[in-house]
Amino acid sequence: MGKIIPAQRRHRILDLLRQGESLTVKDISGLMGVSLATVRRDLDEMGRKGLVERTHGGAVLTAAQGTTFEPPYAVSSREALAEKEAIARAAVESLNDGQSVILDSGSTVMELARCILHKGLRLTIVTNDILLAGLFSNSAGVRLIVPGGTLRVGSPTLLGEPGLGFVQSLNVDAAYIGIHAIAGRKLCDTTIEVALMKRRMVAAARRVVLLADSSKFGRTAFCEACDIGDVAEVVTDRKLSPEVAARYEEMGLTVTRA
Repeated sequence: MGKIIPAQRRHRILDLLRQGESLTVKDISGLMGVSLATVRRDLDEMGRKGLVERTHGGAVLTAAQGTTFEPPYAVSSREALAEKEAIARAAVESLNDGQSVILDSGSTVMELARCILHKGLRLTIVTNDILLAGLFSNSAGVRLIVPGGTLRVGSPTLLGEPGLGFVQSLNVDAAYIGIHAIAGRKLCDTTIEVALMKRRMVAAARRVVLLADSSKFGRTAFCEACDIGDVAEVVTDRKLSPEVAARYEEMGLTVTRA
């Protein structure tokens, strides 16, 4: 698995617990490829932060960890990187020179931005992500618009006014958004402010494309951003089961498994 920072390792432990509900120290050690002592230290630290409840020989997720938990951007940007790159390579094929596009803030959309830059597409891009904006700062082919707002702590995301009002006034060809969780028809995120900005982005676009790796499906988060019916296409990875993809196609959504 290679050396990873403790915060990233603990985020992966949380993902394993979401999948398995309850795991022993030995289970986690085998799945993560780290020592029993390392797992115990991680679980003890996560327990102190209220992320897990320690059990005899293992741990379970706490109820409080649920809908508002979000890993630091430095950690989430490293997760499922191969899947995010594949999603971006598929999504960029739907873009053409001359379009106006909203790019949401997030690590998967950042990979799309890199693909846009690599292809040299000539676009008008609106984004509330300062890292993504920086990527296009020297691009002659991109007309870049940053709507403004207040920087979210620990994140490159601008939220609130004047950005909300500006986005509401737009009519763009397409919006490419990320999301924290997809529960049935609901696209959800961890804070009201993030969900509200996504809602405005969706409303401003003629066509909405959701970029979401397979880990986002079957989860929930604190606040609903929009309904799956607001989305024309979801681009995900091949780890999403054909059965789940088929259910969303029955809802009228185009599902691309990259």
